[in-house]
Amino acid sequence: MENLSPHQVKMATAPLGKLILFSSLPTMFGMLINSLYSVIDRFWVARIPGLGDLGNASVGICLPVMNIINAFDMLFAIGGAVCISISLGQKDFKRAEKILGSGFLMAIIANILFSVVALIFSRQILHAFGASNEVMPYATQFFDIIVGGSVFLMVYLYLSHIIRSTGNTLQFAKYQLIGAVINILLDPVFIYVFHLKIEGIAIATILSQTIAMLAVLYYYLLGKKNQLKLRLTHFRIDFGIFKIISSLGFAPFISNALSSIVVIVLNNSLEHYGNLQFGSGGGDMAVAIGSVCISVMGIFQMPMWGINQGSQPIIGFNHGARNEQRVRSSFFWVLLYMVILCAMATVFFEVFAGAVVSLFSNDPKSILFGASYFRIIMSTFVLQGVFIAIANFYQAIGSGRVTSVLWLLRQVVLLIPLYLTLPLVFHLNGILFAQPVSDIICSMLGAALIYITFFSKNPSFRYSCSN
Repeated sequence: MENLSPHQVKMATAPLGKLILFSSLPTMFGMLINSLYSVIDRFWVARIPGLGDLGNASVGICLPVMNIINAFDMLFAIGGAVCISISLGQKDFKRAEKILGSGFLMAIIANILFSVVALIFSRQILHAFGASNEVMPYATQFFDIIVGGSVFLMVYLYLSHIIRSTGNTLQFAKYQLIGAVINILLDPVFIYVFHLKIEGIAIATILSQTIAMLAVLYYYLLGKKNQLKLRLTHFRIDFGIFKIISSLGFAPFISNALSSIVVIVLNNSLEHYGNLQFGSGGGDMAVAIGSVCISVMGIFQMPMWGINQGSQPIIGFNHGARNEQRVRSSFFWVLLYMVILCAMATVFFEVFAGAVVSLFSNDPKSILFGASYFRIIMSTFVLQGVFIAIANFYQAIGSGRVTSVLWLLRQVVLLIPLYLTLPLVFHLNGILFAQPVSDIICSMLGAALIYITFFSKNPSFRYSCSN
């Protein structure tokens, strides 16, 4: 185990059940706290005087562009992290540092270019995303601040995910915790001390991300325990590295980008059928509840992503070392943990759906609709967990194309058409049933694919970072 860090020795030799669990726990905790501040944002937005459901509707309208920004960030962060994990498994430390520096520079350039375009066309974008005349002023305020400061989020996400790729998941969770806690503390300060409304929530988010970014930069520039260094000599546009990073990061990129399109279609469908079912203003109410459901559901998805991201360095490292047995065993442990977590979340929402919605709205009509929304979309949450575990596995071993096809199937081939067609027959309820139908089909196809990969006579894995 020459030249390997203690984290990497564990990835190569430790019992996989405990290794994946204890590697995932810090990541799960960090991501859970990180997602919690999004929900707490919704909590405080609902309590801004004079806004009510318009506040959460305006944040929900901005969600697609936030997903698109996150998609570009994940393209480099996840792609770089996977490739670095495999390179470390191959003991190619020099290449790992080149990927770190080159990916960092290219990620900054991509983020700035996208942000400038988004700010120039902000009103047109928000209108296309389903903003009504009542929502537009608040959505514009939130949008401009979030997009304008998104480069700080990009730097923080990219560098923290590279830390995770080395197997140091505890340090990764630490930086996530810093940003989340500061955001949670700043929300009421900007609302009640500085008397800012929706823009106060946005400023709190950007400030917290900036502080987290500075902390992770300190780790790379001045820290003594980091295995990889961020060196100016590696700050160059390398199209060879970009090709590898983008191929491995395309799956999370397409997942987040398509999520934006899905949310746009969802918001417009909720606006239209909400007005039809509940009358004037019912569309904004439905969009607000949809936004709350997505954010709260995100909390319960974070442990799933925590397991995926905690296991990714282990799978990638052993894949790079060509230890196929540990790669396979790692997947089945991930799948087991995923099913357990999803089953617990499903039970929770079946029991407490109404109580959760009441935290964000006092309107009985909104609470009743939101409770139904939660119970229906969570009914197939276990199957969603199975699908995510399968998609993550192929990404971790460098088969980014397979993962991309799986996400395209879920988002484009199934979800978007279902959001458009089911309401024609079932009206507003049709929107709620679209996701469960997609979960059932995707999990079955994913299971068939993993069976072929593991149990066919000639299984093969792609070694995308071997060159």
